[in-house]
This record gives sequence, C-alpha cells and structure tokens, in this order.
Amino acid sequence: MAVPFIQLGQCGNQVGEALFERMFQEGCKASPGHQAMLSYFFHESPKGNIAKAFLIDMEPKVVNKNLNMQRPWRYNKDYSVVQE
Repeated sequence: MAVPFIQLGQCGNQVGEALFERMFQEGCKASPGHQAMLSYFFHESPKGNIAKAFLIDMEPKVVNKNLNMQRPWRYNKDYSVVQE
C-alpha cells in the first residue's frame, strides 16, 4: 500500500501535478513493473484513476486549477485544503 503524497503550497502543487502526470504516462505502459508503479501513485475507482495525494495551500488558485484540469486521471476533491 502506498503512502499518500502531500502537495504543500504553490510550488508543491505545481511540481506534484507534473510528477503525477509523468507517473501516469509511465504507468500506462504495458509491462507489469509499470502497472505496479501506476497502482503505487493512483487508485482506481468507478470515476477513473485518482492520485494518492493531499493538496494544501493558503490560496485556492493552484489547488483549484489542479482539481479542475482535464486529463485521464484526477485528484480527489475531498483531499484538498485551502484557506478561503
């Protein structure tokens, strides 16, 4: 079982999004090792692949951008914290 990642602040959320995007691309390759990597960073749900991450920031701008981006995987909106 993978430990969830914590994306903290603007930089953490931007770098974290890039990391998860790359891991998803690599995990979609056909080999069993790549599939194991995909399950380390994401869990499958009826709504698709969801990143195992918490998003935390004092401003909602970057977190909301990450939550609303169109891509083949997504973040769980319940695992985000922003100061409104």
